[in-house]
Amino acid sequence: MYAERGVDIVKTNWTGNIDSFVEVVRVRSVPVVVAGGSSKESTEDFLRKIELALEAEAIGCSVGRNVFQSSNLGATVKAISMILKKEGKASEVAKMLEAEK
Repeated sequence: MYAERGVDIVKTNWTGNIDSFVEVVRVRSVPVVVAGGSSKESTEDFLRKIELALEAEAIGCSVGRNVFQSSNLGATVKAISMILKKEGKASEVAKMLEAEK
């Protein structure tokens, strides 16, 4: 895997499964964050991707469209925060978010 010299952090796309994402994180010499993706996806899939990336030792996420295209920005940011702080599982947090719409 290639990373520019001198980078402090690497933002990369989700590879599709935790095993391959672990490999991405493992070969980097700097912290890794998972990108939000190129298209809006279901709330639960989006949160699950972040959850799995954290399990693979990513330090966080860098997201855009899944937040700014959501119907409730505040609740979506709160849901992401809950996943990052490990205050709930993606399926539970997604249900809470849907209930707040």
